Amino acid sequence: MPIFVLILVSAVALIAGLSVFFLRYLTEGRRLRAARAAVVLFDVLGVGAMLFLFASHRTEGWAGMLALPIFLGYVAQIIALLLTMLAVLVRAAGRRLRGVPYSPARRRVLKCAALYPAAGALLGSYGAFIERTATVRRDYRIPIRNLPPEADGLVIAQISDVHLGAFFSVEELDALLTETAAGGADLLAVTGDLFDAEHLNEAAAAVLEAHVGDFPRGIWYCIGNHEYYRRNALPIVTQMARRGHVHVLLNAAERVPGCGALYLAGTDYPFARGDAFDTEKAAF
Repeated sequence: MPIFVLILVSAVALIAGLSVFFLRYLTEGRRLRAARAAVVLFDVLGVGAMLFLFASHRTEGWAGMLALPIFLGYVAQIIALLLTMLAVLVRAAGRRLRGVPYSPARRRVLKCAALYPAAGALLGSYGAFIERTATVRRDYRIPIRNLPPEADGLVIAQISDVHLGAFFSVEELDALLTETAAGGADLLAVTGDLFDAEHLNEAAAAVLEAHVGDFPRGIWYCIGNHEYYRRNALPIVTQMARRGHVHVLLNAAERVPGCGALYLAGTDYPFARGDAFDTEKAAF
């Protein structure tokens, strides 16, 4: 955690410093001072809020509503900063090619300066509200030596790190599973960090079980670290394992039906939080 904090604080400090410097190319006078103060205030409060959310593992409710504008603000700031830096470099290169001598008295503000922060906000919003919900499918053909002939051509779909909560709903999970099944997968592997919102976890488990029949070789599941962070996640996983509709693998392996001697293995996540970590560490 200290290394992560150092990296995060250093990155935000670099972004803030560059933003404060390059703002002089977007405005001047009182507006420049106000813009610099606003950027510094946002970056300081933003990094403080992010550190609190990460330390407390909060993603639900008000925490998610707080995290979204912070991330959006940082992304917009970075995009605007990069565009401004590029414009300044292009202008400087153009003046050098034309042989225009440097003059400190020359106006520094770029033309159409308002477009740079506007572009940052627009592109950041596109990523946050549109591209974030886009599904990307990547297909890989994996040759396996001595694969049982019954398993030849088996199509396995993998979904991981859905992180239910402010940024991904149960309805979106349902749509994702429907889309995945329609893509022709024989088996679905869900590899952890699914149950990440206490008020949504039970509904998510029901949705997962409802789609078992869509995959001829079933749905297989192992946990991630975030299942340790939500109080009701592990009990829900245990209940799901007892019902037996979803194949839950916790430090276990199970033969895939109809695929000969093909087994799938799933591990527990060995980095629990708090006292649970000490217990696991002693066990290892």
